[in-house]
Amino acid sequence: MNMITTYWARRKARRARARLAKDIENSKARLIAVSIWVRYIGLVLVQGSSLLALLDMSMLSYWIALWIGLLIYQLTAIVFYIEDNRVYKMTKIKFDNRLGSTKATVNALAIKRNREVVYLIGNTCGLILIGLNILS
Repeated sequence: MNMITTYWARRKARRARARLAKDIENSKARLIAVSIWVRYIGLVLVQGSSLLALLDMSMLSYWIALWIGLLIYQLTAIVFYIEDNRVYKMTKIKFDNRLGSTKATVNALAIKRNREVVYLIGNTCGLILIGLNILS
């Protein structure tokens, strides 16, 4: 009787772990989808800030809209970098253990991950410089 109970308990635990893993993956997919839409808001703010300047609005409104837009870009770049890094690591492990994938895929994912680093550096510099303009 004890072996049967142990079998069902282990099976229940395996199913719970599988459900949890699936829920985590679904949550990450939703975060990426939301981040893409939020990045569009950042795009509107960054590009719209120039419209504010053209409409002779105060320069402070221009700088603030630009700063908030870049902040949104920065936050989404962090989310995308974390996700790209996660996928790269999983694919590299899969390739190293000969469970599928190719060296070209691993290299492409490394390049994709490193592209976000450029945005992170550029947005950080922009946020600092624009913040200094707002404060001065």
